Amino acid sequence: MEHPDDFLEIIFHEISGVGDDLALCAGFERGQWRNDQLADHMMEWLPEFALDYSELFEIGHANALRMTKKAAKIVYQTEKYGLRGEFGELLLHIAIRQVYETLPAVSKIYYKSAVNETVKGFDAVHVVRKGDDLELWIGETKFYEKISRAIYDVSKEIVDHLETDYLRSEFILIKNKIDPSWPEADKLNKLLHENTSLDSVFKKACIPILLTYDSDTVGTSICNNEEYKEKIEGEIIDAYARLRAKIRAEYEKRFNQKFPLVVHVIFVPLKEKKQLIAALDARLKAAEIREKLKSDRWAIEDPFAVLSDIASICSSSIDLGRDLVIRALECQDLLDQSYRNILNDLTMQVGLYPYVSDLKDLSCQR
Repeated sequence: MEHPDDFLEIIFHEISGVGDDLALCAGFERGQWRNDQLADHMMEWLPEFALDYSELFEIGHANALRMTKKAAKIVYQTEKYGLRGEFGELLLHIAIRQVYETLPAVSKIYYKSAVNETVKGFDAVHVVRKGDDLELWIGETKFYEKISRAIYDVSKEIVDHLETDYLRSEFILIKNKIDPSWPEADKLNKLLHENTSLDSVFKKACIPILLTYDSDTVGTSICNNEEYKEKIEGEIIDAYARLRAKIRAEYEKRFNQKFPLVVHVIFVPLKEKKQLIAALDARLKAAEIREKLKSDRWAIEDPFAVLSDIASICSSSIDLGRDLVIRALECQDLLDQSYRNILNDLTMQVGLYPYVSDLKDLSCQR
């Protein structure tokens, strides 16, 4: 199953019998952490993250743009998506696909039962082919600013999700969402069958955990060199041990057994979570605005709202804003003069001076 080209760099990776410890980095360009480039890369993964297998299989040149817009809409429909963790789930999806070549089994976000409803359960359901068998990857993520809080919350959540009743209920939900046309459907259905002992499932399963945090090292660095990698390792090396110890202790306390699963821990240091959310937000909003601009009705029915949204995009990304302004200019003759003035201001803001109408009358020229 093809996917976008690799972007995240592995800057730390240790392998052991209990699972991998690794860190992924977006890197730097011209002395700046690649915030916008990471946002662009995450958008490239949206169709695979948000659509089901049949829709992905049918994507071609004729409908690629439409399907990408549909994927963006699915994510954007969650009113508080930036807080609810869909971006963390997307990062987890990208990380395990890139590093471990997993195959997504179901898209949890695709099967939201209602708009603005948080999707319960594991944050990722993937598999890895092991000869004629499958290994189940049930992932958890925390898209946080503080690594200590992420460790505390995710360890408790993992143990809660390993309760027998919870697992059985989750397996039923997953089975009901597996696309029957997916090549591995029969094997995964068999593994998750109610007659299969959880002991057998645990032997064929692992938990990838992805945690983000705002990194002091990322914030004070300008390039991805050996010194940078050493500083990142210094930030996170103890956190791996703390997380694993907390999961083991919580599990043994709850079940009076040793923790039975392999856990792969993935840390993604960010310069600032808020900046990445803003960049992703702008890209999702831009996709929504493009849909409105396809018809000239916006210029008659709701020009203020659309132009306000375009102004918001322009303030965060000139490139995204320029594309929207060009599309909006196609309907400028339908706008009242006051709204045309707003569009003119936006046109100049994104550097499209030749397209400004009545330039001499604009307030900024007086």
